Amino acid sequence: MRLFRRVSYLIGRNKTIQKFSYSKTYMFYSLKMIYYKFGWIIKLAKKYLIK
Repeated sequence: MRLFRRVSYLIGRNKTIQKFSYSKTYMFYSLKMIYYKFGWIIKLAKKYLIK
């Protein structure tokens, strides 16, 4: 348990890991937003490309 707490503390202190995880979630959300905004274009393209 102490080891786990120490590892989590080190990860919390490490700015690069924090930034990496943050950018990962940010990328995921931006992809989601892009999909919601341009989802109909993607669906249309799929419709015509798969035909």
